[in-house]
Amino acid sequence: MSKNPDVRFVRDYLSKNPGQLHAALAVHDAWPLVRDDICKQFLEHLCKAVDDRIHKEMEGNASNWNVYCRYVGDKPWATQLFIRKGDRARYDDIADNLNKYSYVALASKGLGPKGWHWGVVTPKPMNEEEEMCRENLSIALKRHGLNLAKKSDSWPQWEYLSDYQTWDIILPELVEECKRCDGSVTKFYVDGLLDIARRAIPAINEVEMVKEAK
Repeated sequence: MSKNPDVRFVRDYLSKNPGQLHAALAVHDAWPLVRDDICKQFLEHLCKAVDDRIHKEMEGNASNWNVYCRYVGDKPWATQLFIRKGDRARYDDIADNLNKYSYVALASKGLGPKGWHWGVVTPKPMNEEEEMCRENLSIALKRHGLNLAKKSDSWPQWEYLSDYQTWDIILPELVEECKRCDGSVTKFYVDGLLDIARRAIPAINEVEMVKEAK
């Protein structure tokens, strides 16, 4: 049985009021659509908030910064927010245009979305030169002070968020922060992404500009 008191209340209420079961079923069926509408709106809100902060606080020509997002609620790993600076070295063997570059990312591992994590993404190496570039990037990230706990094939550094990993349970807060254009959840995500970007973007530029110049 769920430990959530709201769930127990609804269960007891429906047990005593079976005439409301049709309404409960409609709410149940509508939930994924409502959730996705709210989460997509909040992700777009985050994207704008990150973009505004980057253009105010980060060095370099503002037009060179690219902050964008995509929400795909029914696919794991597909919902992401991306931060990239300039037209860095392309990995031309990669078919997906987005994945031709290394970038800072926030991504959802599961449906909901949930399992949020952030870090640095780089394309899968297709040849020896690109493998060396990837290794150099891993070294440069640490040299620039980024030390996230985990790594994987496509993520030289990443970590799960310390808070707000699941959006289902904070939808009311997300709605309110979209209205106010600010709040504790927004601040947590924006501050964390900017902290990673300040360290990661110089490392990415340093390594991939060398590749681009060859």
